[in-house]
Parts: sequence; structure tokens; C-alpha cells
Amino acid sequence: MEYQYEIQCRIETLANIAVSSNAETLSFLSDEILFSHWDRDPLSNSHFWLAKVNVKAGSKDNAISSFNNKMARQIPQIAFISQCYIEFACQPFLVKRFDKNFAYFRYVRESEAVGLMFGDTEKQALDALIINTEIPESFYFYWNDAINTHGYSSKILLLCAALDAMGKVGLSREDRKYKEKFYRTIEEIIGPELMKVLWGTKQNPNSGLRQRLVHGEYFGQDDFEMNYVDCLHKSIIRYFNESILKQNLLDENVVAPQRHIRGSLEAYQNYIGSKEGNSLELRELVAEIDENGINNLIHYEWVDNAMLYKDY
Repeated sequence: MEYQYEIQCRIETLANIAVSSNAETLSFLSDEILFSHWDRDPLSNSHFWLAKVNVKAGSKDNAISSFNNKMARQIPQIAFISQCYIEFACQPFLVKRFDKNFAYFRYVRESEAVGLMFGDTEKQALDALIINTEIPESFYFYWNDAINTHGYSSKILLLCAALDAMGKVGLSREDRKYKEKFYRTIEEIIGPELMKVLWGTKQNPNSGLRQRLVHGEYFGQDDFEMNYVDCLHKSIIRYFNESILKQNLLDENVVAPQRHIRGSLEAYQNYIGSKEGNSLELRELVAEIDENGINNLIHYEWVDNAMLYKDY
């Protein structure tokens, strides 16, 4: 059995909608999704849009999957056309089934990034590395770019580029064993299993994730079974401790390494209803929780019922 759902999702972007139509000013329809400004006052300089779409599906999860598939296709195209930042996957969204008087709601907000300590041990590591001549400067440049970027594919490719810089140390392109020595160095750093996943095998190098991403083949479903950024990060830190510093000066067990000033998020999701029986709108829900907090709702109430997860 299929149900009718309306999905509303906030989009964060630096693009400003300047499309006018007879139906609604400063909005546009694309692949059945209505995109409009988040704030009703277009002069508010808000960095958000609102996306709305109606979906027929057998369940809430299927409706969300259908919506995500549409957005995953359109948002990168809008990013290309608008030539500026746009993101939807980590934003608040609302899923309303037409025959129910409550909805499924995910609230997301930025939280303050938690810093890491730079103490005596870290200073000792810096003193050792600043005079080290084995590590090329390009390794640190790529590593710094990886730390400072957001995207998963960007981080993987930048960390792999940092490893490429390490693999080239002391080698000449004229060396007949250049490739063999190059790949051997990288395998020493990250281990044979991760090497196979990212660089493929000698018989089939194009099977490697790094190779595929570089040559225009995006992630497949199986590529999300592990967090390869985390795997690369820990492997490189471990190698530096064991082979470069010769002691454990770098913490291999940092929680959430590659921390960024932006992108630290808090999320809460549950079913929600209106106390006055009014229509549920994402903008109003987010505004109330931003002002009053999750546990101090005035016009809405959480509908805590585990059975809802099986029938919505």
C-alpha cells in the first residue's frame, strides 16, 4: 500500500533565488521539487532555501529515500550552475503523511567545535618534525588542505595526494622500478588491505577507490561500508609514531580526528504534532526550537510512541 507524503527540507546555500514565476515569486519548480527562499522576506539575506515535494511511497523511509535520490541528483547540478556553496544532507527536514495529524521531524543545529590540546608531547613532535628531512613539505600542504576541507571525497583524495608525495621521496622517474618502489612505500604506511581498497591491485589498479574517484567514477554503494578518511588518518599517524618519530608522540586514538571549526552538528529526530491542530511547517518548527529549545515547546508536542516507527 502506498501513502502520500509531503517532505520539506532546509537547504544551506550562498545562492539567492532570483527566479520569478506567476505562481510564486522567487521560487522555481524542478523535477517536482519546489525550491523557495527560507525566509519569506527575500531581502533578509538568509543563507537558506526551502525544498518541498510530494511523494507516493509505502513508508516514511521509502519516501525519504525517494526524496534523497532526487536531491542528490539536483543539488550538485545547482552547485555547478550557481558556482557557490550548497548543502542539504545535514539540514532539518519534515515528513508529513497526508492522513496523519503528526509528522516525522529531524532538527539539526550547529554546535560549538570542541578543541584538542597542544601540549608538551605535541611540542616535542613539532620539534622533531621541523628538522626532519625525510618528509616532503607537500605532504603537510595536502594534509592541511584535507583537515580544512569538508567533503568526504575531497578528504580522501587529499590524503591520498599526501601519500603520493611520500611515495615519491627519493625516486626518479627514470628508475625502471619507480612504480614498484612508489607503491611499496605507500603500502608500508597504510598496510596492504587499505592499499588494495584505495589503489587497487597490480593486476587491476582501476578497482581502487582512489583511482576511481580520480578518473571520474563516483562512490558506489559498497564504498560506504567503512570510513576511509578515518582509516587513512589513523594509519598515517601510526606510521609517523613508529617509523618517523620512533615514539608515540601523536595520539592515534583521538575521537573525531580531522576536526573542523564548522560542521559540528547536533541532531534530534522524533514524531511531532501541533497542540492547536495547525498545519505542520518546517520553518515554524525550526524557529520555535531555535528560540525555546527541544524540551520547551509551546505550540508543538513530541509524539513518543515506538509503534509509530512501524506504521507511518
